[in-house]
Amino acid sequence: YVWNMLQDRRTSPALLPITQTGADIIIFIMLSGCRWSEAAELTWDDVNLDDGSWHIADPKNHNPVTFPLSSLAITMLASRPHSEGFVFPGRGKTAFITDARTTMAEVSKLAGLHLTAHDLRRTFIAIGIKLKIEMWKLKLLANHISKGDVTIDHYTETNDLRYLFPDVEQLAAWVVEQGAIAAAGNVVQLRGAA
Repeated sequence: YVWNMLQDRRTSPALLPITQTGADIIIFIMLSGCRWSEAAELTWDDVNLDDGSWHIADPKNHNPVTFPLSSLAITMLASRPHSEGFVFPGRGKTAFITDARTTMAEVSKLAGLHLTAHDLRRTFIAIGIKLKIEMWKLKLLANHISKGDVTIDHYTETNDLRYLFPDVEQLAAWVVEQGAIAAAGNVVQLRGAA
C-alpha cells in the first residue's frame, strides 16, 4: 500500500509541489538506501540520468562514491522539474527539502507503526537480504564501509558502484511487484518467526 500511496502523492495535481517532492524523496530513499541528508542535498550536477548514476562527493564516511540508479529511479527523477540546484528543492530558509512529515505520517499509518526516513534505509537492506543480495553489496549500496574487511578494503571497487546496477534493479522490481500485489488486494500479512 505504501508504494501505491507514494505514486498517487507524487502525481496528484491536487497536492502542492512540496508534497509531491516529499513523496519523490521518500521513493528515492526506498530505491537507493541512502541517508535523508544524502538525498535532500543531492544536486542535479551529481545525477547522470544518461548513464543511470548519482554521486556523493563527500558522504558521511568520506568515501566519494558513484551509485547506480534503478530504471525506476531514473524514470522518477526524469519526471521531476529540472532546474539548477537541488533535485528535491525545499521552501523557506533552505534550498533543499528538510522533511516530508505529512507523507511520512501517511507511510507510518499504512505500515501500522511509526517510521522514519532512516527506517526506509533499513528496509532497503532488509529487502536486499530477502532477495539474497550479498551483504557486502548491500553495505556498499548503503555506503556503509566496513574497515577491516580485507576483501572489500583491497580487492573491491568502492568508489564506482555502477556494477551493482542489477542489484538495485532487482530491489526496485520487488518493490513494484509488492505494490501490484497490494493494488490487486492479494496482501499476505508476514509474521516474524517465533
